[in-house]
Amino acid sequence: MAYNTISTIPEEPSADDALLANIANKPKTTMKGVIAGAAATAFILGLVAATALSATVTPAQTSLAGAAALTEIPVALVDCPEDAESIANDCTRADELCTCSESYGNCPTDGSSYDVCRMVTDSCADDASWTSEDAGTCAAIAKMSTTYETGSTAEGDGFILSSREKACAARGANGKYAFEACQRACATCPGSGGVCKSSMTWAFEGVKHLNCDWVAEKRERCTESGIAMEEFEESEDDEDPNKPGPVEAYAFRACGKACGTCE
Repeated sequence: MAYNTISTIPEEPSADDALLANIANKPKTTMKGVIAGAAATAFILGLVAATALSATVTPAQTSLAGAAALTEIPVALVDCPEDAESIANDCTRADELCTCSESYGNCPTDGSSYDVCRMVTDSCADDASWTSEDAGTCAAIAKMSTTYETGSTAEGDGFILSSREKACAARGANGKYAFEACQRACATCPGSGGVCKSSMTWAFEGVKHLNCDWVAEKRERCTESGIAMEEFEESEDDEDPNKPGPVEAYAFRACGKACGTCE
């Protein structure tokens, strides 16, 4: 018996068949793959955010970083504490008074000398361009001795103006006084607390009404020298051993609020 053979001609694949084939051949996306992709995306976004944050520094952060760098400068006699022997050995903040790391002999208490420094930030600086015929430069003033000196004052034996104090009262070629231009060398950076002096006893030429209020009326009076009564030494007065003694001082020291050396 003979059989009829039916020839089968393969059909051309349609566009739909090709699309289905491509979909079938694509790798399947598993749940693990989804999670891994999300984690990678989150990591990249985190890096971008962290980079942007580190590049942005607020003024407060900048000032805090600067405040950490403190430098000690020896205080002037008028700014010395009455009990210099009891101040802290270490300082941790600006305007704090503590024992200096070097010897200055700038503060007296009951016959002994103590080294007392004030901590300042970089904002307390000297004007390198300032010059004076009498005092030279701020750098020259910074090298002057800060050791206190004793002698005769208008009110009797006491403490007299040192060479550095006289230099800090000098007027420069630009019209500024050294205590204004050489704030670090003269230890006159505006401060508060223990480094801010507004004496109730200071007077010019012994005239009581020529006091700090009088100085505040005219800026040029800040370089006038007067007498302040301080209790740095035990008095020879048997009836009052704690009686204040005379200390020569310029108004820019004794009248800080009037002369801008107090905040």
